[in-house]
Amino acid sequence: MRLLCEIEDVFQISGRGYVITPGIPHAFPAKVYIKNKIILETPNGAKICSEIDGFESFCRGKPINHVPFSIPASVDKSFLLVGTKVWLVDSDPKNK
Repeated sequence: MRLLCEIEDVFQISGRGYVITPGIPHAFPAKVYIKNKIILETPNGAKICSEIDGFESFCRGKPINHVPFSIPASVDKSFLLVGTKVWLVDSDPKNK
């Protein structure tokens, strides 16, 4: 497993799911794909499995060093706390 990010902010897009920021660093050493499995580990140690549902883009007026991503709306929002660690379980697209 590799650490993708620690959640700094989360927002919901109606009908799609939750967007996690900052997201995946551009310099992340592995390719990340939609449907890759992730583990969310809250600051109190609770864990839940999920998957990457999509990649998002923002126009902030300046370049950002990360790619925000979305996860399914079925994830319990109590796992999406600031400081929650997001772990990539497997980046091999053949294992999706």
